[in-house]
Amino acid sequence: TKPQYGGGLSAADFKSTSSGADGAGMVYVPPLNEYWILYQMVSGTNWLKLDPTTSPWTISPKTFSGTLPAVYDKPCRKIVWMPDLNAVMLWSRDDRGAYVYKF
Repeated sequence: TKPQYGGGLSAADFKSTSSGADGAGMVYVPPLNEYWILYQMVSGTNWLKLDPTTSPWTISPKTFSGTLPAVYDKPCRKIVWMPDLNAVMLWSRDDRGAYVYKF
């Protein structure tokens, strides 16, 4: 089943995989019961959230307070939930440090 769009998103905001939108990153965030997605969209690389509590699930823009880390290259497999730290970690590029979003 396809997710529904929320927060002003539409299908037109997303690149097709044939146009270079591969390499997205996604992680489940247990304290929020949502998935965070980093995706290469038409407007650039953006954070999204996927809400599994709606039917169908809802995908919408993810907003954060403060400054977001600059994202370089494709984020695939570089976003992880660290249960012992109660945090999401993001490695944006191999020659940069990791970013931590702690709960």
